[in-house]
Amino acid sequence: SEVAILRTQNDNYSSEKKKNQQDLIVAQSENRLLLQRKHEVENNLRTSQFREYEATVFLRQFRRFYRRLLKNKAAQGNGGTSEVMKDVPGIPDLKDLIDVDSLLLESGLIEES
Repeated sequence: SEVAILRTQNDNYSSEKKKNQQDLIVAQSENRLLLQRKHEVENNLRTSQFREYEATVFLRQFRRFYRRLLKNKAAQGNGGTSEVMKDVPGIPDLKDLIDVDSLLLESGLIEES
């Protein structure tokens, strides 16, 4: 009878061990999925940071170009911005961007310095 009790306990421990091993396998697979998701999110963050940096560089260069364009036009003293723009080959029509800095400031893309 004592052997039967020990056998029952052993069977109980074995089934509990098997259940714990299955739980461990499930937890490990969930952990792998979470790590994969974490790597994807980190990669998306790096990509977004790179794009933000490139956009910032572009805005700086665009603002410098636009400021020089307006200064040159002011130095000439007559005519409109479109006349200056037509002399620059391959440039898009920028006649609606008269005050680009205030537009960028209002949208929050730049801060007041």
